[in-house]
Amino acid sequence: MLQPWIDSTSAKSLEAELSEAAGMNLAEISANASDEELKKTEVAQPLLLAAALLSWQAFQESSDQVQNFSTSAVAGHSVGEFAAAVIVGVLTASDAMSLVTTRGEAMAEASEEPKTGMIAVLGGDESEVIEAIERGGVFVANKNATGQIVTAGLVTKLDELSANLPTGCRARPLAVAGAFHTNYMQSAVDEFAEAAEKIEFRDPQVTFISNNAGLELKTGRQIRDHLTNQIARQVDWVSCQHTFVNLGVTQMIELAPGNTLSAIARRQIPDIAAHPIASLMPT
Repeated sequence: MLQPWIDSTSAKSLEAELSEAAGMNLAEISANASDEELKKTEVAQPLLLAAALLSWQAFQESSDQVQNFSTSAVAGHSVGEFAAAVIVGVLTASDAMSLVTTRGEAMAEASEEPKTGMIAVLGGDESEVIEAIERGGVFVANKNATGQIVTAGLVTKLDELSANLPTGCRARPLAVAGAFHTNYMQSAVDEFAEAAEKIEFRDPQVTFISNNAGLELKTGRQIRDHLTNQIARQVDWVSCQHTFVNLGVTQMIELAPGNTLSAIARRQIPDIAAHPIASLMPT
């Protein structure tokens, strides 16, 4: 996922900086690691952050595109919030990568026992889906869009939920190591908090929207506390999108490596033009 973004000298310099902070050769892993290796959260999270930051730098260096956009607000889905924090000046790229590496390792460790996972519940009536999730003894981890709720918990209970979903729903297992954004991650919260205390979090220079409730966080301390606690808290991307609308946002740019959030935006908030960053770059 890094290969499209590391051709220039400045990109190679940033990749080297991020690799040093992560304690791993990110470009080599991205190019040569097996699918199983890439699915490990302690590997995937640093790669996701690197892809986001490298693509953002490439976009900034593409002057023809930059002049068409003015950044009025940022938000990130889960680990994407660390890229958002770098963009608005809260964290340096190296500090963000150091924290994400700690985060990935701590979340992987928290996922070892008991056996937990995540599934996306697609379709159905939202109130009925949430009622079924709560009745099944698992958690709502992500509210991504209308008809797309991610639930997390013990694998045994997720299997039971999948077999007893409300009418009009289907389950899609997610290739993740554990029950992220739930109470099962509390040990990771504690470990991350200790690391975050040693890092400087500056106040944002651009509006920073939290992924928990779509609220603006105005100080570095607020963002530090949020990034710490969001490991075990629900991601409410629906609220983020409502906030974008209320702020008068007209265009959204989704950083690398994917286009999932752009696809959601096109369905949920069609009046805002959504662009995966690769679509804005010269071919």
